[in-house]
Amino acid sequence: MTLAQQIQQKLNYPPLQAIDAATDFPADESSFDALSQSAVISFLAAVYKATRTREDCEKLLQYSNHHELIQQLFGNTGAVYQMIKAYTGTGLITSKARVTDVAAAYLCIINDQLKHSTDKASALQSTLSAERDTILKYIPARLQLGQLLHDETIDDNSNKMHGPVSSLLHKIENSFSAAD
Repeated sequence: MTLAQQIQQKLNYPPLQAIDAATDFPADESSFDALSQSAVISFLAAVYKATRTREDCEKLLQYSNHHELIQQLFGNTGAVYQMIKAYTGTGLITSKARVTDVAAAYLCIINDQLKHSTDKASALQSTLSAERDTILKYIPARLQLGQLLHDETIDDNSNKMHGPVSSLLHKIENSFSAAD
């Protein structure tokens, strides 16, 4: 089970839905919970971006308070809440509450997963590296998360395409973008 799915289940959110790269919408819009999905995926994308080096992983592992972790990941935390608010049409307080819940769930899950690891930084880095494709398939470009995280590849739908050729190219890309 992916980290995204573990967070979704821990918080009793509806199942996450893959976003169609061609339409930028989920297959079943009627059961799509844009608020929950955007909070989970925005948070995990920021964690992924913050775990590309061992030093960054060690820094992230020092955070046990979810509010401080959100501040570390997003800097101006108001920006992530505004982005989710704009995408989902919900209020700012609701967006903030959802991201805060996701951060708290993430800390519980990741601390539990890493508790027996002798090299927590490497384990964190490996865990998040394995999540990259999962994170990308759940991000709608309309969320504009790449702009917030200063990584346009996040919003690039070609990263989200699937099929034999795309899958092969993603595997090659992942081998080159593996953490330092």
